[in-house]
Amino acid sequence: PSMEVNRIQLDDGIEILKATVNLTRNTVFTIEPTNGVNASNFSSFVTQRRAELVLGGIYGVGNWTLISEGRRLSGSGGGYTILGLDSYNQPEMITQADNRSIPFQPEKYWFAVQAGPRLVRNGTANVTTDGVRNQGHRTLDIAVSAPRSGIGFSQDGTKLYYVMTTENSRGISLPELATIMASERVGCWQAMALDGGDGPALAHNSSVVQGPGSRNQPFLILIYNSMQAPQALRTKWEQLQPANISPASG
Repeated sequence: PSMEVNRIQLDDGIEILKATVNLTRNTVFTIEPTNGVNASNFSSFVTQRRAELVLGGIYGVGNWTLISEGRRLSGSGGGYTILGLDSYNQPEMITQADNRSIPFQPEKYWFAVQAGPRLVRNGTANVTTDGVRNQGHRTLDIAVSAPRSGIGFSQDGTKLYYVMTTENSRGISLPELATIMASERVGCWQAMALDGGDGPALAHNSSVVQGPGSRNQPFLILIYNSMQAPQALRTKWEQLQPANISPASG
């Protein structure tokens, strides 16, 4: 399958949901502004959209950069950490604090989400208070245990991973989330945190796996197999795919 979801029981009372997405040219990402979707109507939203995956955890308060279908939905620039996919679904993750001379180039992305802090760099989990503050998260307490979510991708860039703690799990700290994302059970080479608390949510094949909390979700990530995507989205995506170039993943 191009996308799958697994429930994984870890040690010490931690349980996660892991969604795996094969980053082929047949996989289409979009971000939908929702604003009124929460625990009470998430199931209805999922049924209506018929996406293969629906993911929560996008930050809603503040000027966070989001790019969908090559168009900026919100935000005014770089900073913090950005996960981006180009029109061939090749992923990259940029943390401005790593090299402030790197310009943010929104025109190169079909899809991009700004969040943070950075959890995994080149396969190594590394979350420290000083590092997080250097990234711009000035008041974030990395030791607080809470429901968490994160997103990242494999070393070869062919798989994207979304992870969230389940309602059966104890809360976890950001260093714990980083360790999970870099572990063999998940497999991230690069990863960043998404929203926690009421934000994380996951649906698969039009069925809710775990919904969000009571707080309204400002945006949700929808992922389709291109053959099942809404016609306008599918057409826009296919126009970017040269017929004479085979997908990077084969």
